[in-house]
Amino acid sequence: GGQFSTISGQARGRLAKYALNNMSLDANWDPNANNNVNAIALSGSDLYVGGAFTQMGGVDRNRLAKVSATGTGALDTDWNPNVNNTVNAIAVSSTDVFVGGLFTSVGGTSRNRLAKVSATGTGTSDISWNPNMNSSINAMLVSGSSLYVGGAFTQVGGQNLRHFAVLPIVTAPAPT
Repeated sequence: GGQFSTISGQARGRLAKYALNNMSLDANWDPNANNNVNAIALSGSDLYVGGAFTQMGGVDRNRLAKVSATGTGALDTDWNPNVNNTVNAIAVSSTDVFVGGLFTSVGGTSRNRLAKVSATGTGTSDISWNPNMNSSINAMLVSGSSLYVGGAFTQVGGQNLRHFAVLPIVTAPAPT
């Protein structure tokens, strides 16, 4: 993922897939984002894609989409969290997808720069999980029952934490 429109001499809308055994471009896989892809996370055969795009494969998808990692890279037409600004980071844990970036709303629910959405169904935002970051998220990692978050923020849920926080992924977050 990135900012490219061609790769290895082939037209590709900011996403491409290569075979690991010979580093050849997969000629069939082409999800086609209409703007920058900043983050990707693989879970099984699902690839979660975040960035500045508003369409994936010609279908409206605001900054977050789920495509198949196999075949043609088909868009999951049901999954649509609808994020109102750029996504910079994605982390997946079981049936949860954590997204971070510059946004203030996910699926019409107020979420300041960090949200947890369902990996299944329509990608509904978890209304009980709201860390309320005061500035952008740039990186995330899930390890065990914790989400490690880095970015430009200086407050998490009203607590002063500068640029790094550890949040529980299951219950309402209390940052450390």
